[in-house]
Amino acid sequence: MRKYKCSICGYVHTGSSAPECCPGCKSPASKFIGQNDIINDIIEDKKIISMVGKWVNDRGQFYVFSEDGKFMTNVAKGGATVMGTYMFVDNMLAISVPGYDVSGRRYVVNGDDLDIIVGGEHTHYKKQS
Repeated sequence: MRKYKCSICGYVHTGSSAPECCPGCKSPASKFIGQNDIINDIIEDKKIISMVGKWVNDRGQFYVFSEDGKFMTNVAKGGATVMGTYMFVDNMLAISVPGYDVSGRRYVVNGDDLDIIVGGEHTHYKKQS
């Protein structure tokens, strides 16, 4: 048996193959990543632990990441606070927020710096100590 993790919502499926449709977010099987290597799980855990905490930009917008793969942010329209899930895919931070299309965004983490790139726009966040 292998583990397959949905790269959209973080749902984990155990079986001989990924499900045809994610029960968590209805994404197709192509959005699942096989995780049969325990070393990859350890690396993923270390990356998630490195994200835990509050990250703030110069406009007071923030992301707060927790150890369970969830986060909250106030960058939604009108400053509303929304919650979502996160994971790392090919060394890139990937997030999912129900009801929001975040497919055109790149999240780049380098130490205590988080850069969010949307088209030509770039927003820098710094991890608070």
